Amino acid sequence: MARGRRADPAEVKRLKGNPGNRPIGAAPAQQEDLSDIPAWLTTDDVGTDAARRISALAVQIWRRLHGELVKLKLLKSTDENAFGRYCRYMAEWIEHTRTIDRDGHWYTTSSEHVGELRRPHPAVRFRKDVEQALKDLGESMGLTPAARQRIFQQLATAPGAGATPKAPAEDRPLLPPSAGPVGFLSRLN
Repeated sequence: MARGRRADPAEVKRLKGNPGNRPIGAAPAQQEDLSDIPAWLTTDDVGTDAARRISALAVQIWRRLHGELVKLKLLKSTDENAFGRYCRYMAEWIEHTRTIDRDGHWYTTSSEHVGELRRPHPAVRFRKDVEQALKDLGESMGLTPAARQRIFQQLATAPGAGATPKAPAEDRPLLPPSAGPVGFLSRLN
């Protein structure tokens, strides 16, 4: 069992200016380069003006987020397609939101049976669908604070991460019945 305060990681020591003047250790490993944006994410030469706007916005989102996610070790080259989908969904969500802001949540229509009828704008439903896809992908990739916390906890308690795994239930000693809350209550009578 280790005693004392847990040592700061090498990066923290470097940021503090190495106050103990002890050797810090090896330099951090080179980060994986994910700056190559997948070709399918860009639609510069095909599609409508709206598709090109969404594509350009998705590329901006990719460039803004991928470096930070690589630093946090939440993104690897194998995650390229899922992260590309996330960027595309986020760009679509922004475009639908802009459409709703411009046109409103409702539009008015009429038919031969009904004079005037208010209906929700189709972009409202599209934005809701895209939002669900963003939520699902964000949870699975660690792009929300709660998902990141879960991932980091799993990494910290993984075997070989410095934590000792708990013994299986059958190997742990059982407490005597009087040690639990029910046992305590039965001793009061």
